[in-house]
Amino acid sequence: MTSQAALYPQHARLGYAQIAPLALKGDAAATLAKIKAIVQSMEGAQVVKSEPDYLYAQFTTRLLKFVDDTEFWFDPVAGVVQVRSASRVGYGDRGVNRARIEEIRALLGAT
Repeated sequence: MTSQAALYPQHARLGYAQIAPLALKGDAAATLAKIKAIVQSMEGAQVVKSEPDYLYAQFTTRLLKFVDDTEFWFDPVAGVVQVRSASRVGYGDRGVNRARIEEIRALLGAT
């Protein structure tokens, strides 16, 4: 799932792989720092790379140890944080990645 799916109109999963980007809460660096703090508080999360305009995290499921890759990138043209989140194995995740991003969105909005 990605907030940039519309940029790739030929993408095979365009119809169900879209999610809205995250709004800024302050400037880009402050927003990514808030997202990083939220991610670090979530179960199974590991921040792999953190930069002022980019964050890459992995989420490992408790039971089966599946790993989901999640990226946040400040898009200076659109003025938002673009999101990509995907399971490494298979095509379906029963909505886990979408729910996780929406939880992050809600927590970011609450700060």
